[in-house]
Amino acid sequence: MDQLNAAELLELIHLGESSIDSQFQFWLTTTFATIVGAFAGREVLSQRMRLMVCGLYLLATFVFVSRWFYEGLDLFQYNAALADAGIILPAPMATLLSRLLLFAFGTAATLYFVLRRSQQQAL
Repeated sequence: MDQLNAAELLELIHLGESSIDSQFQFWLTTTFATIVGAFAGREVLSQRMRLMVCGLYLLATFVFVSRWFYEGLDLFQYNAALADAGIILPAPMATLLSRLLLFAFGTAATLYFVLRRSQQQAL
């Protein structure tokens, strides 16, 4: 990192944050697509199919989490290099916390919605 100046490090941080934002948007799209698909197929999806949908959704979610993790590691290194240069960037804790909460509750709610049986199926 010694060969990068502060402007280049800031640009890398911006690109990393943009990548995380993009991945989060894809996760939201995947989440809503899963919910809509489960709603549209509520009368024809067997319990086995619902479990398969949940498994695929969890696998996709794991891919997003792992990508966020590795992007976060890169951002941590870039911030550390900036700190060594005397430039301190505050961590966006409110954004991070709200995104993690939305992610956790959104994943749980999606799984609940997909696994939930409709009123007519329960009868």
